[in-house]
Amino acid sequence: MDAFSEAEEDVLLRMLRVNLLGVWRINKTFLPLLNLGGRIIITTSELDGQKALPFNGLYALTKTALGSYTDSLRTELALLGIRVIKVRPGAFATDLVDSSFRSMEKMRGKTKLFTRFVPRFEGLMRRFGGKANHPAVLTKKLFKIAEKKHPRSCYTVRPGFLLGLYNAVPYSLGTFAIKKLLNSRTAQDDFTQNA
Repeated sequence: MDAFSEAEEDVLLRMLRVNLLGVWRINKTFLPLLNLGGRIIITTSELDGQKALPFNGLYALTKTALGSYTDSLRTELALLGIRVIKVRPGAFATDLVDSSFRSMEKMRGKTKLFTRFVPRFEGLMRRFGGKANHPAVLTKKLFKIAEKKHPRSCYTVRPGFLLGLYNAVPYSLGTFAIKKLLNSRTAQDDFTQNA
């Protein structure tokens, strides 16, 4: 969680190395071990290809890039009889959820441009983020996908309802809603009560 306009370049490069280049390197290295008719399952994020929220653009960028990589790899490897399947999970109870709140706290301490918005956004995250699902739900889904004779090319697993709603409205309406929410006293009050 950071603002594009204030993030350090090394943070973005690290995220790209982990979320995109790491997957690319693993697939490139192990592809020769796959037999014809094999499959690769790549986990992106429910944010893959969706409208980015404020302060989450770095993560969304890397996961959307990973989604585009997955789609390109799918069309290439289909020529060799290898399936590439994209899985777009929503929030699961892993350290990623906790680390997003820790990074918001860090951003709150360093931001110069968004001092009044970061605590409000954090309050909204806590209030509307929903309950993270247990990782076993995703694990079971991945096993089912791996065993399917004719899997789809993309699965979304337990997406967030409000994020889906946000993505269903036009950009201008979504931006208006975010501005309205982050300028409201209610969001600030929610954060103050939860802190």
